[in-house]
Amino acid sequence: MKKGFSLVELLAVIVILGIIGLIVVPAVDRFINNSDQMAYDAAISSIVESTKNWEADNVNVLPKSHMDSYEVYLDQLIAGNYVRTDLVNPKTGEPFPNDLRVIITNHHGSHRYEVEY
Repeated sequence: MKKGFSLVELLAVIVILGIIGLIVVPAVDRFINNSDQMAYDAAISSIVESTKNWEADNVNVLPKSHMDSYEVYLDQLIAGNYVRTDLVNPKTGEPFPNDLRVIITNHHGSHRYEVEY
């Protein structure tokens, strides 16, 4: 009676595990990168929504004419308690900079928001 595995059987298992690794590792990496991007998009969306809340309380400074713009900085949103103070960029793990700005532009009576930093 034979005990253990032959060298060929062990090599076959190692090759199969290598092939599975080649398939799984890139898929997991893409999944992690996509989740970081989705978390980043959600954080930026949260900042824009906070800016809209700020905007409701500060109507007098908003752009009135077509293509006029106004900048709101993250430190303004934090000081007014519109956004959390510990807001972190999911891509870098670092806090968003206080000089991050949301540019509010009047476009034919409606406002457009662009985040820059």
